[in-house]
Amino acid sequence: MRNRIAELPWQAQADVIHLIRDFPTSLRPIFEAEIHLFTYLSCLIFVFDEKPSSDWGYGFIVTPDGFPYASAVSDTIDHFVQRGILSREDSGRVSEGEESFAKELKLHGTLSQSRDRRDWTKTAAQCALMVPRGLIQQAVGRSPGLKHSTDVESGRPLLMSGENARLVQEWEKITEVLGSDAEDHLAPSVVWLSAYVEAGAGDGLQP
Repeated sequence: MRNRIAELPWQAQADVIHLIRDFPTSLRPIFEAEIHLFTYLSCLIFVFDEKPSSDWGYGFIVTPDGFPYASAVSDTIDHFVQRGILSREDSGRVSEGEESFAKELKLHGTLSQSRDRRDWTKTAAQCALMVPRGLIQQAVGRSPGLKHSTDVESGRPLLMSGENARLVQEWEKITEVLGSDAEDHLAPSVVWLSAYVEAGAGDGLQP
């Protein structure tokens, strides 16, 4: 158990804590599968900033049903539940623990690297107020790396270099159209998600 805890990336711990705190109150508690979805969306926004996904701190794979999954996130949730930092219902919904959560949040608030990551997870969480969660799942599922996934491809790493390049190109086009409205990450993220929802079962966003 100690070795497993020692191997938990601090990035995953920070992301889970911040995502659960910043997720819209009206939409809580969040399902565990959605934590994987929104940490993946956070990573996409990180890539949009022309940062390599290899610098995110942990990786994602695609599940048999085409869902993004990070073992580091899963292990972090398990660890936090064991420590009472998080509470997990039988239904799979995850919420803040009592005093332990506040202490963990305060700890990450004192770490500059942890604070710096919060912009991406907070933006991802705010997207849930602008786009229904089911549609966010659809959009992410149609994005590069996930769109053509099948049971045969389950377990394949996501966000390879070619996928990253395409995401950056899409982001640049969106921010160019938005102009000054693209000063933060939220507006372009919502437009990107909406575009993939509208793309349907086609070939995604057109160049």
